[in-house]
Amino acid sequence: MNYKNRLILTLIPVLSYQISNAQQIIPLYPGKIPNSKVSANEEQKTANALVDTVSRKVSVPTLTIFVPLKSQNNGSAVIICPGGGSAIR
Repeated sequence: MNYKNRLILTLIPVLSYQISNAQQIIPLYPGKIPNSKVSANEEQKTANALVDTVSRKVSVPTLTIFVPLKSQNNGSAVIICPGGGSAIR
């Protein structure tokens, strides 16, 4: 078996694992958001060492599901609902 085939066979399980653990993003409102004003989506996401990612100017709300590894899954869930006016420095 040549190097290229060996590399491909090694990467397939690694990439499959990464894809299977990807977060699922669900829009809170399918279609038009009720009582919303028409505006451009100016959402900004920036990396942050303290909390991983910071989102600003959110106009299309979503729910992101982070699924634990099967070995750590105990059936519990946590919903985090950040409010406005908080600051990360």
